[in-house]
Amino acid sequence: ATCIHVYAAGYMHDELHDVTDSEVQLATGEPLHREGRFPRFFQALSLFCFSMLGIVIAGNLAMVFIFWELVGICSWFLIG
Repeated sequence: ATCIHVYAAGYMHDELHDVTDSEVQLATGEPLHREGRFPRFFQALSLFCFSMLGIVIAGNLAMVFIFWELVGICSWFLIG
């Protein structure tokens, strides 16, 4: 899970340096401020890892179903 978090941090860092941001900064002379989505992303990623672990250690079918649904919800947040 730590490798996933480190890779994700690098991926999110690349998103902050778009070509359009550089063009806007050069045209206006002011840096473009964009709200970071790091907290939401890492919350969803942590809940996703927890849910996957829950599927593995679930003791009955009801818990597997609950964790499976959590994995689906977290996937939706991570993709969106």
